[in-house]
Amino acid sequence: MANPLSILNALAAARVEPSATEQTKLTKALEKALQELLPKVSLASARRVDRAMLSEIEDFLAVQAGRKPLTAIAKAWDPKAAPLADLTDAEVARLLIELVSGKREPYAPTQHSLPAARALPPGERAALSRSLSMLAPTKDLGALLKRWDKHWSTTGLDRAALLSRLHALLDGTEEPKPAQPKSISTRRREGAG
Repeated sequence: MANPLSILNALAAARVEPSATEQTKLTKALEKALQELLPKVSLASARRVDRAMLSEIEDFLAVQAGRKPLTAIAKAWDPKAAPLADLTDAEVARLLIELVSGKREPYAPTQHSLPAARALPPGERAALSRSLSMLAPTKDLGALLKRWDKHWSTTGLDRAALLSRLHALLDGTEEPKPAQPKSISTRRREGAG
């Protein structure tokens, strides 16, 4: 079976110029093929391409890829990140470009304690804050709030409320809620037991 990609490369090398209509059809067909193939390329492989090709991938993500391919690529390259429904196509593309260019790593829940997170240099603290806002699944936000603020109830809190509390703790505008003192009857029972 003939290799269509090899034939296209040979035609390009021979300087065959398609008409404007043919060029448009060919471009659309190649974009569709790229939208289907790029999610199948591992992040590590995408990062290994030469700088010129990486620039082409970044341009494709920023300009030509639609929501469906961006979502498929995000699931393949950043599987632990939150669903991207709340982000615009441009934001999703920017996150993927940062990922493929090595400016950020795939999302992973933070292991920092609250004091360690507060002690991060400003740039790293801002990156953590952004990661929480844009990439962390809601369940990870709830688990992190439980770690950072053991006595704060997360029951019934939506994503926005969880983020608000986490950001306030991270930037130091709020402190963790202290433990409630035990009632007299509880102290008596514990002393008697």
